[in-house]
Amino acid sequence: MEQEQKMEEEKLWKRKKKRGKRRNRRKKKEKEEKEKEKEKKKKKKKKKRNRRRKRRRRRRKRRRRRMRRRRRRRRRKVEKAPGVPLVN
Repeated sequence: MEQEQKMEEEKLWKRKKKRGKRRNRRKKKEKEEKEKEKEKKKKKKKKKRNRRRKRRRRRRKRRRRRMRRRRRRRRRKVEKAPGVPLVN
């Protein structure tokens, strides 16, 4: 009788252990899926940020080019008579 009870308890314990393992496996899988989703979102965000940066760089380049052209135009030397201050 005592031995039967012991065997029953052992069976229950094994079943419980198996259930726990299954649950843990499921939890692990869910966690991995969440991590993957996070990575995807991060990559998307990074892509967007890079796109924005590229746009900003292009704008900056264009602006600098324009400014350079303007400066070049301004720098033209004006011939002047001696003793007369230079005024553009």
